Amino acid sequence: MVLLAGRGPCFGPAGRPGVRGGGLERLVVGGGRRDRGPARRRGHLAAVLLTIALVVMCAILTAAAAGVLAHLDGATSPRSLSRAVVTFAAVLTLAEAITTALTAL
Repeated sequence: MVLLAGRGPCFGPAGRPGVRGGGLERLVVGGGRRDRGPARRRGHLAAVLLTIALVVMCAILTAAAAGVLAHLDGATSPRSLSRAVVTFAAVLTLAEAITTALTAL
């Protein structure tokens, strides 16, 4: 709920005594949500970018491990590379599925 409150001639817009002014101010009643400005949005963006970087790094490490294990198992180099690429795609797909499930909550 938003209420408009008028200030008397002795109270300014900030409600300090001794300052002249008397416009209408908005008072938010009931715990309205506040926007904390660009700094808060940058914090969210940084968290999202760091999460994406972490997921991609995990996918790269998992793909490298799968390629090395395939090569040690006796697979040819193209087959090892193929297994690494499939593993990389699988990790990214799993991360996308988890993200979709969490945002649906």
